[in-house]
Amino acid sequence: GFFAALSTSAMGASGVISFAQRGTKAAASVLRREAWERGKTLAGEKWAKSEKARKISERMALTKKAPGISLTEKEKALPFKKKLLKPAVWWKVPAGAAVAAVTAPTWAIGRAVGKAGMAAREAGLKEVNKKEKEAMKKWETPEMKLANLRSAATKTERVAILGAAWESTQFKPLGKLGFSEEEKKNIIREALEIHPQAFQKFKEGEPNLATKIAKDFPEEVQRRARMKVPDDEKERYKDNILNKIIDEMKVENIPKMAPNALIKDVDIQNSLHAFWGGPQIAAAAKAFGRDFVDVFNEEMQKRGSQWYDEYNPKVMKYLGRTSAQELGFSRPPDTGTEKVLGPQPPPVAPPPPSEPPPRPPRGRPGIGARPPRERPPRPPRGRPGIGEV
Repeated sequence: GFFAALSTSAMGASGVISFAQRGTKAAASVLRREAWERGKTLAGEKWAKSEKARKISERMALTKKAPGISLTEKEKALPFKKKLLKPAVWWKVPAGAAVAAVTAPTWAIGRAVGKAGMAAREAGLKEVNKKEKEAMKKWETPEMKLANLRSAATKTERVAILGAAWESTQFKPLGKLGFSEEEKKNIIREALEIHPQAFQKFKEGEPNLATKIAKDFPEEVQRRARMKVPDDEKERYKDNILNKIIDEMKVENIPKMAPNALIKDVDIQNSLHAFWGGPQIAAAAKAFGRDFVDVFNEEMQKRGSQWYDEYNPKVMKYLGRTSAQELGFSRPPDTGTEKVLGPQPPPVAPPPPSEPPPRPPRGRPGIGARPPRERPPRPPRGRPGIGEV
């Protein structure tokens, strides 16, 4: 009505129409942004006022006083929600341990307030991605990244900077600068707390470390992070998620791996010999040079060509190419020098230590032990004959 009336009015009305339409679109864009911000604010407010938030805050306060006693097997098997609400479990878990980590607000909000919580989680991932791009532009060298990584005030900043280091293929120089495995482990854990998608790149940068971290989280979180082997692939991968990660690793991401993870980790070596093909092997050789090639050749000598014929024929096919020989790979003997098994299932956690047997008494046997003294029978009391009838 309004636009139609203007179109038939005096000259210049088309300009008014164009101006009004642009204003309408701009207003709609502002409304969308405001709706998004209101959604995030609503999520935070609902979470802050919820009964579950209050209980979690109380449990988190308890963890600061926790003595660090390990959980019993029954307590470890409790579902996620029961762990949140069971004081005995919280009292035993020290601050920063697995159960406390899983209760990070981004995950808890989703359970507490539904769609609004989902918006908050996605906002957390969006913030990580934004700060990661900023870190890549502002801090190009590994030295700058490490300095800002250690001074970062929030988990979002730490995860973003470490993600920028991975994207820039700087895991190796970070290690040379003294960035420890424990520091890396804590940040990768924080990535999974924020969002499963923020965790994905670290699966390929540190596959075995990421696998161990994910096991500390409830199964629901592991599934969202794709850290559980699907039922239809359990036979192929021996129900070992590390085998699946290594098999599906993209060629362009192999140079971004931490060198120690690729070259020195025995579990990763077992997985890549069982699943990698020519393109992946060549990518690792070009990225890590003789450090990788020598270890790979040594492992092939242990297995022998018959092992590869049975478990992974792709390796022998690749070794027949001239390009493989130019990189320094050599064909193994028919029979390996050691008996090596095929693709391995996940390692079984060692059983809890049993109680030690009672300690024997100190000193040499018999020392300090007194035999009972034999005393002669005592005579009746009083003088003889007195009182006798």
